Amino acid sequence: NDENGHDRFKCSIGKNVFTDTGAILDIDDDGDAQVQAKIELQDVVEYPSTTFNPNIMGFFSFLDATVGMECVHKVVAIDSKMKGHITFKYGSKVDKINMNDGRAYVEGDYGSEFPSKWIWMASNHFESSPGSSMLLSVASIPFPNEKSTILNFKGFLGFVYDASSGNIYRFGTYTGASVEVEGFNDGSLKGANQAFIKIYWGSY
Repeated sequence: NDENGHDRFKCSIGKNVFTDTGAILDIDDDGDAQVQAKIELQDVVEYPSTTFNPNIMGFFSFLDATVGMECVHKVVAIDSKMKGHITFKYGSKVDKINMNDGRAYVEGDYGSEFPSKWIWMASNHFESSPGSSMLLSVASIPFPNEKSTILNFKGFLGFVYDASSGNIYRFGTYTGASVEVEGFNDGSLKGANQAFIKIYWGSY
């Protein structure tokens, strides 16, 4: 938490640091290849947090705190501008990519296992609506967790953010919405490059 008591995102892996304000990369495979980067996030649009919906998982966030769910999802930044660069070194060759004026979307997962079946899609690149973004995630959920499963159900969550109005429309299992994904249950989507999805809005 920061000095104001807000929950901040930070993950460190070796020399690499990822936060809700940017990232620092320093990757060396002990060979000829190296990746170095310093990215700063600006004008970050955070996912709205309320008492009963602290993040994208809604009240399931509280379930994780009590029983420890298999996998927990968190949206860090709906959209933001970027400033910085990424440098790739291959022996004597050096490529530097300017990330200034780019756009970023940041999210994370943590837990003990990744879902056995899942679909994930997100985008914040809409030419007709700069700054808008969307997320949809569908997964097979063992309840309450993979170690003491009472039932398995198809859970999903997502949102659509309209930058022009500042409105965010959230939907998911916890909002009373429902989703249909052709081929999700029988495994025929494995390796596919497209999916047909229908979402029915909830009342919550």
